[in-house]
Amino acid sequence: MDTALMCAGLALVFAIANVVLTLLRKNSKPVLFLSLSFGLLALCAAYDSSIGLERSLVPGSGVWLAFTVAVMILNGLSLFERRK
Repeated sequence: MDTALMCAGLALVFAIANVVLTLLRKNSKPVLFLSLSFGLLALCAAYDSSIGLERSLVPGSGVWLAFTVAVMILNGLSLFERRK
């Protein structure tokens, strides 16, 4: 299975779970984080597979993956906020 499709499918599953948990008034922050993260990974994987042999025109897939992981970590920091 293509990595982009797998990540997109997981993003969709977590997005639906986020909506359900929100309607049930449960804590949906972790599910929201997972949905956004898999959405980013799907976008990164789709872009990486679409450039194919023209990889020399971009900084490289390692840069895209590092950027995606950095965004995921920064967005995930909100999960660990301390409430007073």
